Amino acid sequence: MESTKSTKNLVYISAALIGAGLIIYGAFYYTNIETTSKQEAQVLPVAKNDGSADTKTAQAFKEVVLGDEKAPVTMIEYASYLCGHCVTFSRNTFPKIEENYIKTGRVKFIYRPFPPLEIGMALVCAQEQNKFWEYNHEAYNSQIGSPDDLKTIASKVGADADKFNKCFDSEEYKSIAENWYKEAQDAGVEGTPTFFINDKKIVGDLPYEDFQKAIDEELAK
Repeated sequence: MESTKSTKNLVYISAALIGAGLIIYGAFYYTNIETTSKQEAQVLPVAKNDGSADTKTAQAFKEVVLGDEKAPVTMIEYASYLCGHCVTFSRNTFPKIEENYIKTGRVKFIYRPFPPLEIGMALVCAQEQNKFWEYNHEAYNSQIGSPDDLKTIASKVGADADKFNKCFDSEEYKSIAENWYKEAQDAGVEGTPTFFINDKKIVGDLPYEDFQKAIDEELAK
């Protein structure tokens, strides 16, 4: 009986140690992902206005606008699909802004992806097939851990997979993603999500009421 009890105790202790080890490993793994992302964001190259073909591609790109282009208020979001607060904003707050301000013609919305650059490249490749907003919406509802995941999202929104993959792998639109990052740096963006409502800067996933107040103040001018 004593031997059986000791065996059970060993099993429980071993299970507890394994569980603790997994928790520690998981914390280490995710901490390193976050740290790596921050380091990569600091050293990414930016496009230079040197007249190169890539720079011309970036300059020729027409920004994709959601809403009436003549709306009195412009709202720009710098965000990333890898950012938890960006996901929360996209799911909880943005639908209210879209319903109350964008669809009513009072706000036009512009989305600019923050690094890694592959996200920006994927969005422009999606726009080649007029799937920019569909892709953007689906990406926030997907698990993204590799470039292959970005390709999978294209298929989910009905894009031609072969055409998208060829576009993405060619890095044809890398300069556009670089320009977005340069614009973010020039605007003083240090993290995501960061918003500009006309010239007013808002940082973080704030409650809808804060965005409502900022937009209404701009509309009242």
